[in-house]
Amino acid sequence: MKTLMFKKLVESYNTNCLLEVYTDQVNNTFAVGFVSCITDNELLLNLVNSYGAEDGFLLIRINDIYCINYATQYLKNIISLLNNNKSRQIEFMFEKGYLKNLDLFSEILQENIKNHRMTRIKLYNNTNYYGFIEEKDQDIIQIEIIDEYGLNDGISYIKMDDIEQVSFDGVDENRRFRIVKSLK
Repeated sequence: MKTLMFKKLVESYNTNCLLEVYTDQVNNTFAVGFVSCITDNELLLNLVNSYGAEDGFLLIRINDIYCINYATQYLKNIISLLNNNKSRQIEFMFEKGYLKNLDLFSEILQENIKNHRMTRIKLYNNTNYYGFIEEKDQDIIQIEIIDEYGLNDGISYIKMDDIEQVSFDGVDENRRFRIVKSLK
């Protein structure tokens, strides 16, 4: 399964190259970031926003990627805005880089439970859930939903197979987390 795209992702990790990664063919949206970790099935990006600021991490499945761009004028402009043209290191209990046999989705979700991180879960139907993942098993996660005002909006149980993306430590997640803390 070592396609040209996969090889480019691994190369991008090794060279710390900024990428545009497309997963949504309907809306033609993309994420910009540095490859932080890659497995045969999953990719963790250290995101950078259009202002050149770090914007957390995004976990996606490799099979959902339909296009990767690098060295575009857009990326060159973002690089010129970056304070640091290297990816931010994240402290996880696993190595960074290419890790063949790691279940990155499971590991990231477990780390987010352990560290009580505000997390965004995006489903394939474009539904987004923000909140704190409380538990997970092989097939299901339990997440305490936090609304845009920082208030608890119940508990959801979500099938792992329906999750398209997991993001954390970004502007949106940190905004909600700060609101939750201010309400306590």
